[in-house]
Amino acid sequence: MSLATLNRPLNMGIVGGGSDSFIGKVHRIAAQLDGKIKLVAGALSIDPKIALQSGKDLFLSENRTYLNYQDMVAKEASLPAGERIDFVAVVTPDDTHVPISLAFLEAGINVMCEKPVAVTLEDAHRLRDTVRKTGRIFGIMHGYTGYPLVRHARAIVRSGKIGQVYKIIAEYPQDWILPHGDDKPQIAGWRMDPKYGKSLSMGDIGIHAAHLARFITGLEIDTLNADLQTYTPGGRRDDDGNVLVRYKAQGDAPAAHGIIYASQVSAGEENALTIRIYGSKGGIEWHQENPNQLILKTKAEPTQILTRAQPYLDKLAGGLNGRNQRIPTGHPEGFIEAFANIYLDFADDVAALAQGQKPAAEPIYPDIDDAVFGKTFVEYATRSNESGEKWLKFPEI
Repeated sequence: MSLATLNRPLNMGIVGGGSDSFIGKVHRIAAQLDGKIKLVAGALSIDPKIALQSGKDLFLSENRTYLNYQDMVAKEASLPAGERIDFVAVVTPDDTHVPISLAFLEAGINVMCEKPVAVTLEDAHRLRDTVRKTGRIFGIMHGYTGYPLVRHARAIVRSGKIGQVYKIIAEYPQDWILPHGDDKPQIAGWRMDPKYGKSLSMGDIGIHAAHLARFITGLEIDTLNADLQTYTPGGRRDDDGNVLVRYKAQGDAPAAHGIIYASQVSAGEENALTIRIYGSKGGIEWHQENPNQLILKTKAEPTQILTRAQPYLDKLAGGLNGRNQRIPTGHPEGFIEAFANIYLDFADDVAALAQGQKPAAEPIYPDIDDAVFGKTFVEYATRSNESGEKWLKFPEI
């Protein structure tokens, strides 16, 4: 489905994402990068002053700059088709994702939500039930899967080019919680509050590493064993963790094993999400801080460094001059463009639904099942850490 057949850009709303929000700005820019989506409404902050000023800064009309999401749902749902918002982006703290998403879904409005989808696994399942009942489109923003070379990595692994997958190592180290100089540890803010979930390391960044492994390989977790730590003095959520993973076997071949670790106290690391996947014939390696290259290794041949916007890339990666790669080879693309790719794929399904057509049967963008997987991973990592058994059976998604 092409957005061009809708004969207009999709109307986007946003909850959260005002002038005091980093991730909200990324969502707004990414969604509108290709001119297929236009931001027309928002409840931009729980602080009325910030909400109103943010609306002015973004040139939203006063009557579509809302002070709370409840008013936004009621007003937008009452507008005629083509004028109301086609979808809303939810970029608020974790504990509000479910009530906001439910309200828009039940009003017939599609949703793109920041991760994690919920604080509890029960709420994640409740949200999935509502998505299925309403038939609306729901996306979860795992933006790293929008990078062209991550998508090419998926094509390589699933084609069997590196053989049977044996080993998956996904890591996400940062150092943002560590103090700078003589400053106190960076434990302020809502992310350190246990009401947003027991685990910070897994709930905030480990969830990305786990999802990336699943997205590229298609393998499902069978069992896991987690060890989570809190190094920050006074910290109320873990800030470092290691998870051993055993994946489900594929046929008669031995099952893949893996390591997923996440740390926010790894000194000197900025945003070093990395994945290495080794199979019976070769391996691949990708680094988020150098996202325009994918390393392909084999035992008997020289290591290859694959780059973006090249004709040898799989169509899943956008191909040469495809829509997922906007500028010529040699010109780096990055974080916002990856988000934009997720929005393009999500928007295709929203446009299809608006015209009474079926959305993609297996969308490339992360959907409600990916959202439930992520929350399940965080929940079971936490349970394993607290359990005397350690190795826990992972449920079916």
